[in-house]
Amino acid sequence: MTYEEFIALYRATDSVPQIPALDGLDRIDWGAMKHAYGSAADIPALFRALLSGDPVHRDLALEGLVQTIRHEGNIFPATLHVIPILYNLLEADGPHDKAKVACLLAMIADGEPSFTFCEGDPAAADEWRAILKNVGRSLDIEVAEGRSLMTEIRELLSACLDLLCPYLRDPEPAVRQSVAVAFGRFPEIGRRCLPDLKAALADETDDYARDALQGVVEHLTTASL
Repeated sequence: MTYEEFIALYRATDSVPQIPALDGLDRIDWGAMKHAYGSAADIPALFRALLSGDPVHRDLALEGLVQTIRHEGNIFPATLHVIPILYNLLEADGPHDKAKVACLLAMIADGEPSFTFCEGDPAAADEWRAILKNVGRSLDIEVAEGRSLMTEIRELLSACLDLLCPYLRDPEPAVRQSVAVAFGRFPEIGRRCLPDLKAALADETDDYARDALQGVVEHLTTASL
């Protein structure tokens, strides 16, 4: 099955049983927004597939969301509107894997808008300024819009980021690592969860998750002195 066929399978609003967590999903004009591959019109189908009775389809939906709204570390305008739905799913009953939802939220927390890396890299800035100029776009405008988007995303994420705290004890090391990094990105919230982070660090057996936890705990502890 191609990606287009997969999306078509879940395009209908009645393709899966509806749960309150998805209320309002189709009132958002996704087609007017952008994600990593252009129009975000496929996002509603991905969310419905996330509630499929088929575990393979649920995994494909998660992969699709990761690739579109948090692609290679970058976040996009559509990402902003996905966050409330992900938080709803984190608290809702259903067939979806809440740990993977938590991990996606954590990955978004560790994301950055496209082109903001140019602010600290003059050579890259010159290169991308020329590239964008050739297609009628401005690097300065792209960076400014990215910063504005990041401010909105951080505000939405911080409202409920504490919900990720239980996933510091998730069976999957990758989830634990991602959640630890997310708290490091939001020190004002991470400090509230510092006892949980320290306890998780004391019990952590995975090298990568332990390194992430160690770095975050040290950073938050130093920042609070």
